Amino acid sequence: MKGSRHPAYRWLFRGANHNYFNTQWSPSGGQVAAHDDAVHPKGQPHRCYDASSTTTQLTEGEQRLLTPTFVTAFFGSALRNDRSQIGLLDGSRPVAGVTTEKAGGK
Repeated sequence: MKGSRHPAYRWLFRGANHNYFNTQWSPSGGQVAAHDDAVHPKGQPHRCYDASSTTTQLTEGEQRLLTPTFVTAFFGSALRNDRSQIGLLDGSRPVAGVTTEKAGGK
């Protein structure tokens, strides 16, 4: 990003949905109105729409593992100059179901 000395990346987690990133909004959290907010093709409850097709939906647990993995790699790089996880961040060490795009910066 302009003015930053660190690159910015965008990640697309295929099969993820907004509410599964935390326990308050996802069904297993038991909160009122917590639900699976993915859009499912009719008759396919474990599939969700992707940009051009359908993909297998991630479980709540699978999806919640993605966040600490990528956030830890980012902060390790940005705050400690730890380059060991840069392949995860820039997509050169791909993770199945994750599309990485460099958004700007150095």
